[in-house]
Amino acid sequence: LFLTETTEEEEEEESRGMDIDSTSSISNNEETSQTTATTTQEQTKEEEEEEKPKYQVKSTPLTSHFTTQIRHTLTCDSCCYSRSHVEYYNHLSLEVMEEEDGTSSIEEGLRKFLAEEKRELKCEKCYHESATQKMEIVKLPKALLLHLKRFIVDFSPCYTNVSYRKNRSAVEFPQALSLYNSSHSSPSSAGKAVVVPMEEENVNGVLGEFLARDVIIPSMSSMASTTENDTQDDDEDDANVTQEDDMEEEEEDGDNNDEVSIQRYSLRSTVHHIGSTASCGHYTADALRPYNNDDDNHEKKSQKNDAQWTRFNDSYVSTISDSQATGLSAQRTTYMVMYELQ
Repeated sequence: LFLTETTEEEEEEESRGMDIDSTSSISNNEETSQTTATTTQEQTKEEEEEEKPKYQVKSTPLTSHFTTQIRHTLTCDSCCYSRSHVEYYNHLSLEVMEEEDGTSSIEEGLRKFLAEEKRELKCEKCYHESATQKMEIVKLPKALLLHLKRFIVDFSPCYTNVSYRKNRSAVEFPQALSLYNSSHSSPSSAGKAVVVPMEEENVNGVLGEFLARDVIIPSMSSMASTTENDTQDDDEDDANVTQEDDMEEEEEDGDNNDEVSIQRYSLRSTVHHIGSTASCGHYTADALRPYNNDDDNHEKKSQKNDAQWTRFNDSYVSTISDSQATGLSAQRTTYMVMYELQ
């Protein structure tokens, strides 16, 4: 009887031990699953944060009209590991060549600004010490503002003296900048014939060389509504459409389902610095201003025949000719140029 009772007690203890081991094993498995899930979530968050811009820009009239978003991609020259981020620009600052080096132009300035560049950076994967930086435009502004870097800072060889001077070289700026480039097919032109009006066959398509496949372009309807009511809040999700959306709208409109029209930026205004040095001078502005009285017709306002160049010189406002606004004299003093999306 004593042996039987002892055996029963031992069986109960073994059963309890098995229950404890089973509970402990289940608990460990749950902890492992939770840890794995947490690690996966953290990795997903890190990947999402890496793709997001470094900071978010609040939508304002300034950002909705002038902000250009450019994606910077760094690719290791050894293992080809790449990472990217988006930066915001309210204007693009372009280099101006010295006069003895040749004639500068807006197109060449844009190409230099957006050109690929070798960077001395250590790869976080293979520790190689060089990478290639590529820039591509992921969101275009309604108004493209270009700044010319005319003011130059010179240092003496020993860096004890600093001097400032102004580069007075002429900078050619075209009447229009097309988003189309014949050697780089546009995302919206995939599978469709691209229509380039005869008068625009020679319009420069430098911007088309640097557009991302997922580029966002402001829609023409949103631009018209914004012009009519500048105080109305701008909803960027509705105001902007991708090039793929533009292609779908072209299909729905449907007079020509197999054709895609090309958007472009047209010259609208310039700012000039009148002065021979960087330490003194006077600023004036020229603008292509519509003078027709039909305020309800936005298309007529945009036509060149309905607009005339106007010079704003302090309180004195006068109309000027095209040659005065875009000729050689103007090219030597131009400090900022603004193009509007058409």
